[in-house]
Amino acid sequence: FFVHRGVQISVVVFALVGLTMAVYFTQHAHAPHFSNKHEIMGLTVVCLALVQVLNACVRPHTPRQSEAKSMQRWLWEIAHKSLGYAVWIMAQVTIYFGLPLLTSNKLYMKLFLAWVLFVIIMFVALAVANVWCWRSPLQYDLQSPKSSLLQNDYHAQASFGAADGRTKPMPQHL
Repeated sequence: FFVHRGVQISVVVFALVGLTMAVYFTQHAHAPHFSNKHEIMGLTVVCLALVQVLNACVRPHTPRQSEAKSMQRWLWEIAHKSLGYAVWIMAQVTIYFGLPLLTSNKLYMKLFLAWVLFVIIMFVALAVANVWCWRSPLQYDLQSPKSSLLQNDYHAQASFGAADGRTKPMPQHL
């Protein structure tokens, strides 16, 4: 959560700086503002990024381990994630429209598209890893010394941490 928040604050700050610079240089060149797809989409992306900040400020509390997720929290997560993905996609399209305004060198477009493809592949890989590797039907109690990875006998651990029904011992292969 803290990494996500830090990265997103940085993104919004950089987007606001970029918008400010774009408006300044457009004004300095006596060119019309928001007159093409790149400019209009750029303004839209910045506005939606600010909406995400406001959305995060009204985030319903995260349920505790013993609590069920409320319908309000569930709906908020869907809206926040969906808008976040949509803004990211829109930002990539905005950059795509902006590159030809910067240069006619096709190398930059190829590098940009390669970068976007890399990010999408990493996103899919991390999503698969999240589902298949890092989540388990059991919730492991990593704080308990009884579930230490240093213990050699997994079967001897089988009863530790399970009395409350919430935690199970850490298996040796993790």
